[in-house]
Amino acid sequence: MISGIVMMAAGSGIGTGAIPIGLGGQGVPPPTTGPYGDGPSATEVAWDVSPAPTPATDPPAESSPAPSAAGTLWFADDFDAEGAWPIGPLDWATTSMAGGLYRIDAQPTDLPVFITGATGEGSPGSALTVKVNLALSPDADPATSVGTVIEDAAGERIVALVLADGRVALLRDSIESLDLIASGAIPPPTGMIELSLTLSDGSAVVSVDGESVATAQTSIVPISFGLAVWAASHPTSIDVDSYAIWITGGATSS
Repeated sequence: MISGIVMMAAGSGIGTGAIPIGLGGQGVPPPTTGPYGDGPSATEVAWDVSPAPTPATDPPAESSPAPSAAGTLWFADDFDAEGAWPIGPLDWATTSMAGGLYRIDAQPTDLPVFITGATGEGSPGSALTVKVNLALSPDADPATSVGTVIEDAAGERIVALVLADGRVALLRDSIESLDLIASGAIPPPTGMIELSLTLSDGSAVVSVDGESVATAQTSIVPISFGLAVWAASHPTSIDVDSYAIWITGGATSS
């Protein structure tokens, strides 16, 4: 079903990810943190801020192109009116809406912060594309990241993030750990970018401005959708211009 644009009740709020395995139970990394590791086989997120790979010499892994917007629109919000997302003070962030933008003013945290929207009832299924137009603050720490998150009925999340320095991370967040399952790089983003997370045939593909950047084998049937932000060493602001969910194949689930 197509959920009415910002016609649902306010989003269900904010949460943080699971503590990664291997941090001694502290859950507090060094001050500059970032969701970046040693590659798709990494079993945890490495808390370093190594320079981003140079796209010209270290291109993203090849993957099938993400589907176009052709499909069935299940949810869309251009942030012209309040309704689908929480507004005001939240844990670790304050949100507002004005001029067609949803702004997240985030505080530094040691784990990603997720803001869930009221995007519709049931699930659009396991073949879909989530498209988000967003922008990082120009003065964001290089390791600060923003993106989208989807969650299934068991509480497992898949998170697609773009860092201010151009690194791209695809994460799996479960009760036990926060795992890097794929990574890539783009030139450091400036202004609005379109971030897409596509599920299809047991894989997840992250694309930026229509170009595939990272892909991993994973299977999930999401029932909730949201935004993810991870401020590194100082507060940061994120602007979101639109959020849409497209069904790209199969029937919806209720």
